[in-house]
Amino acid sequence: MGDVRGLGRVHKEVNNRNLNGYLLETTANFRLRNYAFSRMELVDKDELFPLNPLLPNFRIGAYTFGGARELIQNRLGQLALGADLRLYSKALVLDSVYGKNPISFQIFLRVRPALEPSRALAPARTAERCKPAITRF
Repeated sequence: MGDVRGLGRVHKEVNNRNLNGYLLETTANFRLRNYAFSRMELVDKDELFPLNPLLPNFRIGAYTFGGARELIQNRLGQLALGADLRLYSKALVLDSVYGKNPISFQIFLRVRPALEPSRALAPARTAERCKPAITRF
């Protein structure tokens, strides 16, 4: 299981504003080739309406839930098929521009380079060791 946490701040000198961003992400690997992941992002945005710089900044939240299944795993690399769903939170005044409940989804292929040679073949070697020996007389 992998976790990522982050915090960032940008100071805009033009209008003397601080914009914050927060990130929390986790990934769980189960049954060898399956991954479940989630990500939460909260960011302050002031560039949503560039023609009206006097508008306040808005806090936007994005909440992602998804999964991936490795289709190919060999000494050259890994190929996985995945999908995720993203839900958003925002100020009510943004409904006329972004809709009441914006959501998005994506389907993707993930390509990764090969693992270390000793780790890339470890599952196959383990499976071979677990096979019962057959002795013929």
